[in-house]
Amino acid sequence: MMQKQAWGGRLAVNAPLIVIGLLVLGYSVAQASLHIGSEIAGALCLLLLVAGMMVQAIGRVISNGAGGVSAVDAGDRALSWVLIAGAVLAIALGTRWGHPVWRGLAAWALLLGVVCRSRGRQAAGWIAVPCFLGILVVPFREQLLLALSYPLRLSATWLSVRVLGLVGVEVSHTLTTIHLSGLDMAITDACSGIRQLEAILLIAFVLVQLFPRRLLWKVFHFFSLLPAIIAANAIRLFATVLLFKSIGDGVLVGHWHNGLGLLQVILCIAFLFLAGFAFPESSTPKEPQR
Repeated sequence: MMQKQAWGGRLAVNAPLIVIGLLVLGYSVAQASLHIGSEIAGALCLLLLVAGMMVQAIGRVISNGAGGVSAVDAGDRALSWVLIAGAVLAIALGTRWGHPVWRGLAAWALLLGVVCRSRGRQAAGWIAVPCFLGILVVPFREQLLLALSYPLRLSATWLSVRVLGLVGVEVSHTLTTIHLSGLDMAITDACSGIRQLEAILLIAFVLVQLFPRRLLWKVFHFFSLLPAIIAANAIRLFATVLLFKSIGDGVLVGHWHNGLGLLQVILCIAFLFLAGFAFPESSTPKEPQR
């Protein structure tokens, strides 16, 4: 009974934080609806990622008892004013240049400033990432995906060509185009893995939670997804070139192309899972001896 009362008290104390989280999720849903169409799966995966991170962040605040007004110190108040000043600056820059990203930055900084002022910098730090995703990534997902596509294609092309050269295949590349005898194979957005990126991010977020470790190591584990994506994409291109030399250009379309795309996703998740064993797990406190 006392535990329920304590939990209810924490919910009451952190009610403003919960409201902010729901507002950010609502804003994300509204923005994602503008982009839902043929890419509905990617948009939904991104929304689920934002929702999962937001729920986890607010749960951390509530379960750790962070966020009482009495816990706010001078450092929290100073940081809150810095964040609010940053929001005002972003509004001014947005008025000057007119790009909507400035309004998103202003809203993000203002929300963090309010949370920092009322619930402390630890609570603000926990909700910073899901708020950033909901306010700045969801509305501009198409532009961000296009921006990420080229470096992913370029790195995977370079790596696959180097590996193919090691096994004796005569191949070269110009930026993201692979040159074979009788064929120039352009690595397009569809071949970069960018279409599966949002689904992979969601799976990675869930996968990271399976490993019992401190939050910092979970963050490092999550960001190991980047080399996993590059390596998986390079293996996909490597297999595509070898299959092309065996069965021809049929490997570039249809079931072969889709199957290799699925292989890339499976390899990426497998690499991320294996990477989890490279980070230390949380040590469980030993029971005192009687």
